[in-house]
Amino acid sequence: MPAKSSYVHFFIPYYGSVDFLQQTVMSVLRQPGDWRLTIVDDQSPYGDIRPWLDQLDNNRVTYLRNDVNLGLGSNFQRCLTLSTGKFTVFLGDDDRLLPGYATRLCAADAAHQFDVYQPVVQVIDKSGTATTPLADRVKAVLRPHRGVPGIHSGDRLAASLMSGNWSYFPSLAWRTDAIQPLGFDTEALVTIDLDLLVKVLVRGGAMFIDGGAPTFQYRRHARSVSSAQAINGPRFTEEQHFFEAQTAIFEALGWRRSARASRLHITSRLHAMLARLRTHLIPKSTR
Repeated sequence: MPAKSSYVHFFIPYYGSVDFLQQTVMSVLRQPGDWRLTIVDDQSPYGDIRPWLDQLDNNRVTYLRNDVNLGLGSNFQRCLTLSTGKFTVFLGDDDRLLPGYATRLCAADAAHQFDVYQPVVQVIDKSGTATTPLADRVKAVLRPHRGVPGIHSGDRLAASLMSGNWSYFPSLAWRTDAIQPLGFDTEALVTIDLDLLVKVLVRGGAMFIDGGAPTFQYRRHARSVSSAQAINGPRFTEEQHFFEAQTAIFEALGWRRSARASRLHITSRLHAMLARLRTHLIPKSTR
């Protein structure tokens, strides 16, 4: 029997805190409209969420546990393969939707043609308090046409993303039929989202960047994936290889802005430099 389709299929690739995951699930349950939620547990050692999920008794919520630990990229790919929605969202297991998320996505979809939807994001800390770390202030500066909803695509959008990835991957809603044939680079860690975005753009895809009030809360804290990767040396090796490959792709397309931005990848270089300074200047015992 084929899986039931939905307008939005939310996925939570789970490998984290039960407490945070419960908040994420509840934020989905508060969304109106036609949606489904699937939690794909990648052998998380941090606690069993099943008893709590069973108490919800909601037939729109499905729990799956991988037989073995697949790792980040392969678990995302499994989620993508399972999706039956018009749109697919890969939520972080510590992030939260705000009540207007599904409504704003639906309104944008009714008025525009796009492959990726970027909502307005509010960054929160471990306790759920709004915060504005340096990385997110930089993202806000890099994001095109801040506060003005609209469609973006092609060389100009790719160039802005190559200058610095201002998108928030867990907040993005992807048109499923645009990305299922492409798939994730399952070997990637820090560039997995940017790689998929570029694949969409070079095939003529577009992004709708929303405005107005935030509809998504992105959590930054010490145990989050983004924070763990931020000081990881291999991160910069992966990024270097990624940007070299993208530069060749953009040059072949004649996308001069994107090729130049990818070749320079300024924010990635600055991030690497700051990480090296931190390694040399801060005693190991205090890191």
